[in-house]
Amino acid sequence: MEKVYKRNGYAITEDENGIWISWPEGPFDRTVTYPISRENLKKALMSDHDAYEVMIYAETGSWPPGEEQRQEHSRAFIRKFPDLLVKIPENQMMFEEEELKVLLVQAEEITGGDTMIYYYYNDKGENVPKSEATIERVYAPAPNGLLRHVADRRLQREGGEGTVQYEMCFAGEYLEEIVRDLCAVMPLKALEGSIRRARRERDLESLRNLLLLGGEEEFICVDCNDRDWIFPLVVRCRMGYADEVRAVMQRWDKSVRLVYGQSASEDMRDVYGGEHTILGCLEEYYHMKIGDMFKIKSYEDKPLLISKFDTEDIKRNIFRFEGKYNISLPGQYKAFLQKYNGGYAPRTDILFGGEMVSTLKEFSGVGDVPRPFWDFHVKRLAERELLPIAGDIFGNDIAIGLGDGNRGRIFFCDHEEGDKSECEWRDLKAFFADCHSERIDKNAIKSIEERESFMVLSGRGDYVTEGLRRTWQEEIDWYKEIRQQEVILDWPD
Repeated sequence: MEKVYKRNGYAITEDENGIWISWPEGPFDRTVTYPISRENLKKALMSDHDAYEVMIYAETGSWPPGEEQRQEHSRAFIRKFPDLLVKIPENQMMFEEEELKVLLVQAEEITGGDTMIYYYYNDKGENVPKSEATIERVYAPAPNGLLRHVADRRLQREGGEGTVQYEMCFAGEYLEEIVRDLCAVMPLKALEGSIRRARRERDLESLRNLLLLGGEEEFICVDCNDRDWIFPLVVRCRMGYADEVRAVMQRWDKSVRLVYGQSASEDMRDVYGGEHTILGCLEEYYHMKIGDMFKIKSYEDKPLLISKFDTEDIKRNIFRFEGKYNISLPGQYKAFLQKYNGGYAPRTDILFGGEMVSTLKEFSGVGDVPRPFWDFHVKRLAERELLPIAGDIFGNDIAIGLGDGNRGRIFFCDHEEGDKSECEWRDLKAFFADCHSERIDKNAIKSIEERESFMVLSGRGDYVTEGLRRTWQEEIDWYKEIRQQEVILDWPD
């Protein structure tokens, strides 16, 4: 009887023929499998680190280096890049005093002699970007060549760290002006595109009516639903911004009421954590908490992007494909093939009901393409009148219905549950609307040297092998060929 141990990033299979460990590798996530002993099975199941060591042993025949070897590997790398002694002061503890003095001179030549070094932390002591920090820690060189801790500076506006929430309603014609004024004092970025989209939405039940700027902890929320052209506004911010935010809202509330011949409202109160708030009404109307609203809206400006396959002679290839398997493709899917013929879809999240269910990998194409339809793949779901048209990074299929009862519907088939489908979309258009891609900045694709530096600095320099470097190079080369474009179709019925 087969037994499968599924873990974080790898799986171990045991049956009467032996024990194997497998994991995805390379930019195409191909699965590699190696035999292991029962002793190594027990070791792998102890922790992720033990499993990593078993994977290295299975692949190379050698165990990863010990602590002293790791230290020497890190020292060798830092000797090549001595500026890391200044950027990461803790690295200085790895060297004897005489060698450290020489390396620090080299580091000064590289850094241009900037004497003050700054690190940024949050209140938990975690190293974070400056924009998220509450503490700035300052270092300066000491006479012995090491860095000397100078001071900690609190990065905080006056008023403490409390949170306030102010609410009001206003006439929709003043939306842009009010939002711009609030963004100027918080500060947030007023996104003109987001404002226009919220104004244009005509589905009264759609979350797209909401203009959401900021994040769950600090935000501007306006319901632009034009049921009566009165827009509810909710602003949540830190105490440090409270006076300015309240002043902006009071000024606009007074101005708008004056135009409409109404008396000014009472002094604006902080309703954070209170009952019977406008925010509570919005959450009830849209059946969703504010955090979930932001989670979904964060995908709004991220359409499906694809690096299409070759479409030469596409109509003939579609005709041959339909004839080969004696099928008739739905109109929407055929239109997609004619324009894009499938393609790679890296860094694409699939949502269902507002929750991310998987990460898309690629769409199959017809003809001579990198990801064609394989016979066994097409026939595997034929009894259910389904055609697998795409796959995710975990080996699950996204299939389209071909039968009278399911034609054109899209199904997410979980291979670990016998291809059971708990996620279903009414058509390809609806599925694409739930696919959201990150645009790849090719200038941000890290080189092998940068990746190795990160591994060393994070204490995992011993994980770097020639096999890993080859995998990195494959991924770099693959990304160079990616040409992302938004999927835009005139949808047939």
